[in-house]
Amino acid sequence: MAAHDDLLVLRLCRSLSGFDDVSERFAHAAIDDLMGRSGADTVDAMLRRFEAGGAAAVATDAELRAPMQALLTFLYTGFGVDRMPADTPENHYESLMWRAALAHPPALSGGYFGHWSYPPDEANG
Repeated sequence: MAAHDDLLVLRLCRSLSGFDDVSERFAHAAIDDLMGRSGADTVDAMLRRFEAGGAAAVATDAELRAPMQALLTFLYTGFGVDRMPADTPENHYESLMWRAALAHPPALSGGYFGHWSYPPDEANG
């Protein structure tokens, strides 16, 4: 990945996704996926646009709409548009769809019997 401002990448992913606790590791995995899909110039343009005008500026830019949708697909599912399943177990478990749906990731081990019938602990907070 090209040298991008870590904080800016994190702020972009958190702002676009609506979750303020996206991890740095997961944000960079999403940006790496987008870079492989759309190229460094697109990622740079998205970061510059975000820095200048926030998430709304990215969302309303017609040239960045498809890359933004690809980034959000990764953030919410843990894999790219054309890659199933998630590349790593970490991406699967960190994907935002589980928190958005107040659900446990399938195949999550270590829970007590019946844990799947209750909201995840962070949803109870």
